[in-house]
Amino acid sequence: MFDETVGSKIFPFDNTTSNKAEAGGDHAFANGANHASATANKGGPNDPDIASQTDQLLELINELKSITERACNAAVRESECAERIEESKGTEVANLQVRLKEQEEALAARDAALREREEISNAKIQDLEIQLRERQTRLEVREIEGEDLKANLRDMTTRLHDAESQVQEGSGRLQAEMTELARQLKETQTELEAKDHQLRHADGDFKAKTQDLEARLQDLESQLQGREAELKEKENLMQAAAAREVGIGRLIARLSEECRKLSAELHEKSLIVAQLEKKQRHFIGDGAVWKKVLGRMKEEEL
Repeated sequence: MFDETVGSKIFPFDNTTSNKAEAGGDHAFANGANHASATANKGGPNDPDIASQTDQLLELINELKSITERACNAAVRESECAERIEESKGTEVANLQVRLKEQEEALAARDAALREREEISNAKIQDLEIQLRERQTRLEVREIEGEDLKANLRDMTTRLHDAESQVQEGSGRLQAEMTELARQLKETQTELEAKDHQLRHADGDFKAKTQDLEARLQDLESQLQGREAELKEKENLMQAAAAREVGIGRLIARLSEECRKLSAELHEKSLIVAQLEKKQRHFIGDGAVWKKVLGRMKEEEL
């Protein structure tokens, strides 16, 4: 396109042509070329100026051609670029449509999944509500059972305290009984020790007397062979001694019964006492018999 400066240089004498040149493009180029050609053909006294203007016009025309070619090339490039942009936009639109379709399908699948999840969630919520109600019912039942258990626990605690009181009382009585039994055991042990001492002493005397009696019996064996009457009397004396032994046996049985009532610790002592009492009974019986025999023998000697 021509600007105002170029038009004034080419056509200084024609305002109309200058205004047309300002309108632009191919119309100005055609008018300028025709005007220059006509002026050159007329000739005249101003031919050098016309030639100079013609040269300038040709230069401007060449420049205009160059500008026009550049403008055409730019328009072609812009058109190609617009076509490429249009193709790119079409491809992008197609891709966007494909992506939109995929997104719509994905969205539909997601909506279906969400609806399915919502249905599952609603079912689970209903199940959970049912379970919650059942648990609340069980909890109420357990609370009632817990109250019953607390009441039973309080009752059992009361009975336990009563039992502990009774146990403490029983422990006191048992302790007193054990103390009494220990005292009795100590007394029994003392008595047993005294009896044991007496039995040892009596056993020594018995051995000495037995030895003496054995010696004397050896002397009296010849004298006792013909005395049947005396033997009958001796038998009577022995029966009396046996009766006395029965009384002693009863006494020993009573003592044994009392001893058996003691604890296990006294059981062994009771056996020892029974053995010692049995020895004592035998010794007492034999001693009484021998005393009577010796007394009768002394009477006969007198």
